Amino acid sequence: MYRPLELKSLPQNSQVTSVMGKGGLDLSTLPQMMDLNHCLDNTNYFIKSDPGLDKREGHTELFNITGTDGIVMFEKYTDDLYMIGYKNTVAVYRISTDTVTDIKTDFVYDGQFSGQKYGDYFFVASPSDAIGRISQTLDYDGQTGNFTVGQIVTGTTSGATAVILEDSDSGATGTLTLGSITGTFLNNEPITDPLGGAAVVDGVLDFTYTALTAPMALVIKAAGARMYAGLADGSVHYSAVDTGANPPFTNWVAGTGGSDPGTIAYRNAGRVNSIEPLGALMLVFGDTGKWAFHSEIQDSSGTLKKVDITDMFRNDLGGGRGAKTTKAGLAYVNSQGLWLLVAVGQQNIKYSDQESVATLLLGTKYFDDFDYSNCDIAYLPKKQTLLLTGAKDSDKNNIILTYHTGLKANGRFRGMNIMRFMDDNGTLYGTATNSNTVFKLFDGNSDNGNEIWTSYKQEIRTGSLEQLQTLLGQYAHGFLSPSSEITISFDIYTNEGVLVEDKLKLLWTVDGSAIESDGYSTASWGTSSIGGDTEAANLVEDFCGGRERINNYQRLIIKFFEHSKLRHSISWFSLQTRQKSPIRRRTLTNIT
Repeated sequence: MYRPLELKSLPQNSQVTSVMGKGGLDLSTLPQMMDLNHCLDNTNYFIKSDPGLDKREGHTELFNITGTDGIVMFEKYTDDLYMIGYKNTVAVYRISTDTVTDIKTDFVYDGQFSGQKYGDYFFVASPSDAIGRISQTLDYDGQTGNFTVGQIVTGTTSGATAVILEDSDSGATGTLTLGSITGTFLNNEPITDPLGGAAVVDGVLDFTYTALTAPMALVIKAAGARMYAGLADGSVHYSAVDTGANPPFTNWVAGTGGSDPGTIAYRNAGRVNSIEPLGALMLVFGDTGKWAFHSEIQDSSGTLKKVDITDMFRNDLGGGRGAKTTKAGLAYVNSQGLWLLVAVGQQNIKYSDQESVATLLLGTKYFDDFDYSNCDIAYLPKKQTLLLTGAKDSDKNNIILTYHTGLKANGRFRGMNIMRFMDDNGTLYGTATNSNTVFKLFDGNSDNGNEIWTSYKQEIRTGSLEQLQTLLGQYAHGFLSPSSEITISFDIYTNEGVLVEDKLKLLWTVDGSAIESDGYSTASWGTSSIGGDTEAANLVEDFCGGRERINNYQRLIIKFFEHSKLRHSISWFSLQTRQKSPIRRRTLTNIT
């Protein structure tokens, strides 16, 4: 009997290459359906635009104060002074002497402060205390000539100088309020100014706190020539325009004149959590909404009067504390995630705001147990990365979400439990969650002496989901420290859809032939990454590969793990696979 010729189908080999999930975390899509731009885990890596992943730097302790309350206000005052707020205390840290000096220790409210530098003054808000002003003052006695505001006072022994902001003159004695201070004035040294002011220093430079006739505010913001104060009742009060006279912002009594103080409110938005300028507008975030306003100056019969205009009001999910204006837009957070607002829409058109959810791929459920009550936001321009600190499954901040504004990609940092950020001319600092400690962030290669743990996880579609497949080989490229040890692990799903973790584990170390006698800075092949974005100092470029097999799997997940006090950067990986026969599954029952 004639039998037709049977041709066996040959197995199909294929290769898949990934550049380390440059689209970032995707926790809302079925893993087996995700493309190679996204990953399931990206912890303690900066996402690069060239692309690839850089292991983040660590953090080192700057100073510590006894206590575990947590520093909730940390702001720069001068190049040598940082202002601190914790528990019932506002203090100042002097960098040059590594010392902390208490300024006021009896604030009524426990543990909430908002601070703003303005000129040579610093302003502090606390919910149960009126807004206060902090200034640097120097007492004098033995006066033989009156000092003049605006002149420079000089210490004849120390050579210290400062601008005289105010002079409280009581005759032979008095107090100078000083700004732009250089050097250290000495007790009992003569001081003079160019217009004949003369006296003798009585004591040392001190900090003076003055309570203003002003609201009890949750948050304050200096913008333009006014100070804005957000209250628990949903209102915003603003000061008189700064005229240049010292001290500023002493008048908070509402009036109609063009430079008078005022009050404006949208109480349906709830208590005010953040105030941020967006162009000419002041944007206000509350518990249950956000709104924006500006003031216009109009000529009324020859008299300049101001009119407050509400440009937008929305009853929505509002926004928490820590909103930040960045080059990528105004960043804020609520129960749906991290948002970027670039323009306020029309007041009568509900969906006309130009904003987007930066954490869309994390999914809304990710934020169901995300506590942003103590969140803060920072931006790293060189990394094009926004940082959002908050609490995940915790009552205290324990995670930092990252967002690459160019690639629109999310990641996360662990091991740095930060309550507040402070950016000092590009150097980022953070306050600890569980102690009164301040850290310099992204400094060194350890987390205050502890190893940094990195992890990356990605499901790789190497063929159709209904076919058996075989892993034939692996390649990867990166920049490693000579002693780096990176574990590459593979999970698989069997032909029955059962997960088998760590089916294959490989160790990636630097090829010894790539290291010079000094142990650094030699590439095993090539000289730099594409675009040159990798921080390759003291790193060795390495191209690794293997021919380890995994037979008969349905789905494949690759994982990279490393923990050390060493740097590394991963550029890409590539897998060789083979397609096999369709999976035999006979579990459906015909019920027709």
